[in-house]
Amino acid sequence: MRTVAGHLATLGAEVTGLKFGPMMMGTDSAALQSVGAMQHIQYDVLNTTLIPSFSERLSETGEIMVNCADKFKNADDTKTLDMVSMFTNATGNWGE
Repeated sequence: MRTVAGHLATLGAEVTGLKFGPMMMGTDSAALQSVGAMQHIQYDVLNTTLIPSFSERLSETGEIMVNCADKFKNADDTKTLDMVSMFTNATGNWGE
């Protein structure tokens, strides 16, 4: 779990570095203005919502994995369900 947590932290940092810029349009036609507006919205959603959310989720999940690994590192196999329950309660249901 610690190894995966480290990978998640790295991925979270990589995602934070991603930035997308709007494509420049070379004309003033109404049709292309609407495409430009759509691209600007897409740029805003990626850079201000999705990328920060992905980064935060990856980083938080990595931290939770480390906490689970620390808590259960000396536990036997009978504690597996307790560990899974702790992880699921901390990260929420990923399927929704």
